[in-house]
Amino acid sequence: MKTMMKLFLLGVAFAGLSASAHAEDKPTIEIMSSWTSGGEAAALNVIKTEFEKRGGVWKDSSIAGFGAADAAFQNRIVAGDAPGAKQGVIGLAAADFINQGLFNPIDDVASSGKWADALPKSIHDLISYDGKVYLAPTGAHGESWLFYSKEAFEKVKHCAGAQDLGRALCRSRQAEGCLGLVPVAWGGQPWQQTKVFNMILLSQVGIDGFLKIYVDKDKSPASVEGVKKSLEILGKLRGYVDAGAAGRNWNDATAMLITAKVGVQFMGDWAKGEFTVVKQGAGQGLWLHDRAGVEGHGLHRRLPLVPQDRQGRD
Repeated sequence: MKTMMKLFLLGVAFAGLSASAHAEDKPTIEIMSSWTSGGEAAALNVIKTEFEKRGGVWKDSSIAGFGAADAAFQNRIVAGDAPGAKQGVIGLAAADFINQGLFNPIDDVASSGKWADALPKSIHDLISYDGKVYLAPTGAHGESWLFYSKEAFEKVKHCAGAQDLGRALCRSRQAEGCLGLVPVAWGGQPWQQTKVFNMILLSQVGIDGFLKIYVDKDKSPASVEGVKKSLEILGKLRGYVDAGAAGRNWNDATAMLITAKVGVQFMGDWAKGEFTVVKQGAGQGLWLHDRAGVEGHGLHRRLPLVPQDRQGRD
């Protein structure tokens, strides 16, 4: 399972910009964050509350979307008005900021907290560059999850009377009295569609094949065939989404699942934060599957990948 490290990128290289002081001499910091959904905001508030308990003054600058937040951060730097800290995702953007000298190392914090001992080496390596710690991890996420709405499947079962609920759900928009349910909650943004593709690819070629394609850039017949098959399945999945999917935010798609307007959603485990906010979770309104995989004929044998409206057959 792939993991994504959500991080606070602490410090910027401009002296005097990492924190300012009020007249009361309270430590003050502006945080630029892209955590704007209900679950993300609740998580960020935990950190904010602890910071304020310790006497700090927290200034929030939230911007939806990692890309938009990165662009705004760079604009602030150019304008000489950098925030004290930025939250983001580990990867090329973070490395680029560090290579440009835009972040200060936080070795003193890491040493006092004994991060080298407390964190797994793999994570400690990710937050360190040239032997210095620059990043503070706030979470590690699994990207390959499938969430089911129990209520949606119950609706389909009630109106269709079918044993194969996955197939009935996929017919639900055409079936009489099935309330027009949408089979798949789809966020039509490139990064979301990439994650769904990765889930499919992982199921087709396995972890070794996945790493060969992404890490080794393998172009063997097996790898090429795996990518082609995954793209075919991804295209079929698109037959189960609604007309309003283009550009939809991930948390808006999750809201559709929470309100039982759709049957399933492919998303990382950060979606569970949205369920927590509304006090819904496994055993209540949802089913969860870790390491979601789409097989050639169905998703865990529940969703057929032959859209009725495209193929005209079962």
